[in-house]
Amino acid sequence: MLNSRVTPISESLEPRPYLAGWSDMHDTFVRETTRLVEAPGNGHLDILFLGDSITEAYRGTDKGGKCFGGRCDFVPEVFKENFGHLKTAIFGIGGDETKHLLWRLKDGEMHKTLPRVTVILIGTNNLGAAFHESAAAIPKAEELTVRGVQEVVKHVFAEAPGTQIILLALLPRGERSWEQPHSGSSVRFISHVQPSPFTKTIENINGKLEEWVKTAAFPSAIQFLDCSTLFLTEDQKAIKEELMEDALHPTPQGYKEMLGKCLLPKLTTIRTPNTAHRKILRS
Repeated sequence: MLNSRVTPISESLEPRPYLAGWSDMHDTFVRETTRLVEAPGNGHLDILFLGDSITEAYRGTDKGGKCFGGRCDFVPEVFKENFGHLKTAIFGIGGDETKHLLWRLKDGEMHKTLPRVTVILIGTNNLGAAFHESAAAIPKAEELTVRGVQEVVKHVFAEAPGTQIILLALLPRGERSWEQPHSGSSVRFISHVQPSPFTKTIENINGKLEEWVKTAAFPSAIQFLDCSTLFLTEDQKAIKEELMEDALHPTPQGYKEMLGKCLLPKLTTIRTPNTAHRKILRS
């Protein structure tokens, strides 16, 4: 199993029943898990995607509803272009932090499923929640975010020991503010300038997770993949607006870059117990 020398998460795992659509999404994922396990194939999947709104956009939704400003338009089509020939499941919910994803997993999502590959992208909302308090609170969320991601990875590996895990690095994000900060209403200010109040903490988190992956007891079972530089200008002084218009979520073109130029090439290098599956990923 993966190296267990990880300090337990110091905050309670939490569902988000107060958030419109969250419980419905979770229930949908549990039902999808049940159908997978009961169907011919006994829960086998090519790829399972776990995460927050960046992952949920593959479904074309945010918290089960429409995406603000139409940012999810055409994202499912981009996803299908890259992964439509594979059997996939997408378990992402907008706004989720590590503690929310871990709660979902422990409450039945992916139970007894057998994904050959599991792709995980989670943690940016931990920092967003800290930023709602103050910019000074962001660095304080670093260790808890690292431990939260580690616990998610460990749980996935415990549920499906045969899965190959791809842990995606947190993507860059810029500074944003809202007319009503906690309502998700209209964005007042967006800055693509880097570094932002998040940049150093994101770099630290990614660095610590990459080092942790190298210490896994079975390093072949998990790989760390950093697609973040695709979203930055050559001098790394700004996020490319055409790839991340709101300085947080990829645009359809951003997803094309991330999936087609970063994730898909990595998948073609992964060895799984099923040789035929390796050929499918290369097709």
